[in-house]
Amino acid sequence: MDQRPNDAHDARPERADDLYRYAGSGLQLAVTVAVFGALGYLVDPRLGTLPLFLLVGMLLGFALAAYTLVRQFSTQKATKKDEEPRER
Repeated sequence: MDQRPNDAHDARPERADDLYRYAGSGLQLAVTVAVFGALGYLVDPRLGTLPLFLLVGMLLGFALAAYTLVRQFSTQKATKKDEEPRER
């Protein structure tokens, strides 16, 4: 059995489902920023404010994605903490 020390610098996922979860989270972040940026880009020519809504959309997309990721990983961490066996 491979035992790794609990080192704070060793943040590699130990299971494949963790790897998929992290990859999916990164993809979610990128897609959210891209979608909100594209919406801002579509609004800008109609209002004549070319970089303004593009930047606002990207910042809003990043903020929403970051909020979602923080909530997702904080509940995941709490769930994993509850599942760990307790030492006596």
